[in-house]
Amino acid sequence: MVGVGLRVDPTLCRSDRLVGQVLGSKGKLPPVFTELEINYFLLRRLLGVKATGEDKKQVKVQKLAKHEVLMVNIGSTSTGGKVLNVKAVYLFLLVLVNI
Repeated sequence: MVGVGLRVDPTLCRSDRLVGQVLGSKGKLPPVFTELEINYFLLRRLLGVKATGEDKKQVKVQKLAKHEVLMVNIGSTSTGGKVLNVKAVYLFLLVLVNI
């Protein structure tokens, strides 16, 4: 999507700074989320990582822990998130940049 004819300062638009952002009239925008509940699953082993050491075994993935910081991709937006709570297959995440 391209914004043409907007009265926005050009320095805000350079280097794709507005990717994933929404612009609209006050009171007409969708809600902003700061906390998410995510259904997730972890791979058993890391992919694309070379093993080191004598045994050359692949590295196993550790379980998610409370207060761990993760990179989250939502649509075209990439942001960090802090794990608030982890249950069996659900993750409660505090998003560091509002989405």
